[in-house]
Amino acid sequence: VGDRPRPNLNVTDVAAICVVDNGRTQLLATGNGLRFFWPTLNDTSRRVTVSAVGRYVVQGTDRFNCVALDTANVVNAC
Repeated sequence: VGDRPRPNLNVTDVAAICVVDNGRTQLLATGNGLRFFWPTLNDTSRRVTVSAVGRYVVQGTDRFNCVALDTANVVNAC
């Protein structure tokens, strides 16, 4: 019995906000049949709204409990 392949998970690579204007942006995770979890946000949505610069990791889990991780970077554009 071989290992199962990791789920196909994708997330917004880079998003920009303007910190001095209290900017916000949405990050979107995609993957067929996956359950999503954003650990730093404690959120299970496919799409999250953030207002802070930083790296946001999303976890995608398939029906076999195989897990993939991906990271979105939010940068200050002001």
